[in-house]
Amino acid sequence: QVRALDARRLCHPKQASLVETLVPRRARSVVALCGRQSGKSHGAVMGALELARQNADVAVLYVTSTDASVRKMAFEPAQRMNRDHALGGEPNLADRTMRFPNGSVIYFIGADSDRKIERLRGTPNLALCIIDECGLYVSEKLSKMVEAVTPGLRPLAGALVHDPKLIILDEP
Repeated sequence: QVRALDARRLCHPKQASLVETLVPRRARSVVALCGRQSGKSHGAVMGALELARQNADVAVLYVTSTDASVRKMAFEPAQRMNRDHALGGEPNLADRTMRFPNGSVIYFIGADSDRKIERLRGTPNLALCIIDECGLYVSEKLSKMVEAVTPGLRPLAGALVHDPKLIILDEP
């Protein structure tokens, strides 16, 4: 059993609540009702790391609008948390992934084109998909993203994290 991070000690209450919702997978659809600069990305990154550490052989997708934003908002903070808290993840700078000894992996993707959105499709063992910055996507692209990840979330009853502007197209 991996010792859990103490989200209540490391985060402010709303961030900790997000982590505590994501890790035990209490909900299939998580809506982050937070304003800009509220720390939802920090909480989402910590939740993604903890879910991957505590569950063997699962995949997590962390998606933002561009490669630069996913690096700045998610991948670099994940590397810092991994290092500062000795989480055991192995970051790969070339493909922006973090792999854990238990076989789990987090993919950090900037989905700024149809080709990259299509890469979201067919991710095996998908336990969590975080779509950050939903407000920056036009409705059509956001719908394509949800259509791409929803089938992959079903086998493990995975969760989709988003902001209030996202409409869930298909939830079992």
